[in-house]
Amino acid sequence: MLNVNEIDGVLYPTGGFDGKDYLNSAENFDYRMCYWEQIASMNSKRTCHSLVVLSGKLYALGAYDGSAMVSSVEIYDSRMDSWMTADPMKQARGYSAAAVVKESIYVVAGRSGSR
Repeated sequence: MLNVNEIDGVLYPTGGFDGKDYLNSAENFDYRMCYWEQIASMNSKRTCHSLVVLSGKLYALGAYDGSAMVSSVEIYDSRMDSWMTADPMKQARGYSAAAVVKESIYVVAGRSGSR
């Protein structure tokens, strides 16, 4: 399951599973121009992750990486076309929900463990 969010009218699908492999790929789609573009890949493979936007940057939170739930967090800066690793969450989880409230990210529910 890939995840998608939007920054300034551009959609960003990230990660997923293609039926054979877990993915770290990312793309963007500018629906005003009807144009797809491959962007920098995430550092980690992830599916069933949460994806939020805070201060104009994408945050990929937790996931299932093909063997276990992970606590890793990556931040995408569209101006630099790069992902950077952030401090991990306190608990590994995937299939979770995330929301931004003011200047904080909250991740709730989901699964921990191996799947």
